Amino acid sequence: MTLVAEHQGTTARIVQDRPDVGWYLHISLPSGESRDHLQDTKEIAVSQAEEDYGIPSSAWQITKEIHIYLKNEGTNVWRPVDAIRLDEDLYKIPDDTLVPDDEDWEFLPGAVVRCVAKDLSGGVLLVAIEAQSQETEQ
Repeated sequence: MTLVAEHQGTTARIVQDRPDVGWYLHISLPSGESRDHLQDTKEIAVSQAEEDYGIPSSAWQITKEIHIYLKNEGTNVWRPVDAIRLDEDLYKIPDDTLVPDDEDWEFLPGAVVRCVAKDLSGGVLLVAIEAQSQETEQ
């Protein structure tokens, strides 16, 4: 099930993959927009989901930005992706995450990955380092 909320041109998709997993929010921030705009969109979407669809805050998944290595770039490049936190260091890349046609990701949507903090040019970031079996997800 997918619900949609919008704030000043930014669309937020509110998704439930399976009834036993819960809900998560996916927002693609347009280039040039600030993180404040992202936070505003998130708050509006969560509020709209609760008011319009009766989705309680306890049903939301904990998400965090992780970074996926891009293969075949000629230099080290990492793509930020919102992922669902499953455990302390395990995250699931949402199935409906869009991979740009010109990018070759090390881990694809639907994968459960183990992440570690890594010092990159953008600071210390959470990066996916290995895929885990789906059984680890439970």
